[in-house]
Amino acid sequence: MFSMSSERKKDLHKIKNLLEIVEDSSRRCPLETLLKCEQVLEKMEFKFLRSDSSALTTQTQPTTGISKIQDHNIGQPLIDAVVNNIKKPFFNHTLHRTFGPAISALCTFNFKIPSPPVKRAKVESYCDVPDVLQGEIARLEQRFKVQMDPLQHPGSKAINLICRLDDKDLPCVPPISIYVPHGYPSKPPQCITDDDEEYQASPFLRQIQKTFSESINKLCANYSITVILHRWEMSVRQTCSQQEALKLSY
Repeated sequence: MFSMSSERKKDLHKIKNLLEIVEDSSRRCPLETLLKCEQVLEKMEFKFLRSDSSALTTQTQPTTGISKIQDHNIGQPLIDAVVNNIKKPFFNHTLHRTFGPAISALCTFNFKIPSPPVKRAKVESYCDVPDVLQGEIARLEQRFKVQMDPLQHPGSKAINLICRLDDKDLPCVPPISIYVPHGYPSKPPQCITDDDEEYQASPFLRQIQKTFSESINKLCANYSITVILHRWEMSVRQTCSQQEALKLSY
């Protein structure tokens, strides 16, 4: 009778330990202890368990229970972390930040082929120098230095040229501006120096301007840029000759 009571106490102690292991999710136990607990649970008869035949079947296949325990242990730390932090104020935000991208990648497939780049409208450039004008400028003498006006409007069809005279036998004079209209050479260029302040700086320059304006006014209805430049050069030479003649007369 005494031996039976002692064995009864041992069984109760084992069951109590088993209950503590099962109910306490934060408790960590070695795998061998869990296997022993499984064997004890399989031998016990609970009303909510299957029949005795199913219990015997479970005993013949212990590896299945081991795999279930292992699968349970893999996700248990995550479950414990969720339970411990579920009452914190920023818990939902933390869950969304941690698992949101992964869940979106698994549950949605929003791959989209990028659209082709928008074709830009081809804008016609009006600042390109026509071939006729380029050829004429290329054939000019070395003493004539011609370049496009840096203040040229990008959308203008006409072209403004800045022309300089670089001759070692002539004095340095201010450049002139030639306006080349759209449709040149059908339309003649224009060169107006009456409003040029640089040619008002001295009597010598004013005389060059006067001679040059008179020479331009004598031209026919159609003339070229080369003709204007030659008339400008001749006006400078003529004014220089007049100045030399005045000096000799005195």
